[in-house]
Amino acid sequence: QIYRSAVGETLHSYFLRIRMEKARQLLREGCTVTETAMLLGYSTVHPFSRAYKTYFKVNPSRERMTVKAGK
Repeated sequence: QIYRSAVGETLHSYFLRIRMEKARQLLREGCTVTETAMLLGYSTVHPFSRAYKTYFKVNPSRERMTVKAGK
């Protein structure tokens, strides 16, 4: 409660935000979805993809394709 009142977000949301920002960075740097999931500590790609889509409203594979198309 102290952290939330001082920073304005819960510890859980803070760690999720940091993890998802790192995921987006890795995907934009060319890592595969599987590599990104493993680097971030997910046991398989499915929970990672679900978390990514929930957070950014886009599939991580779509994010990666968008970046590849832009290069």
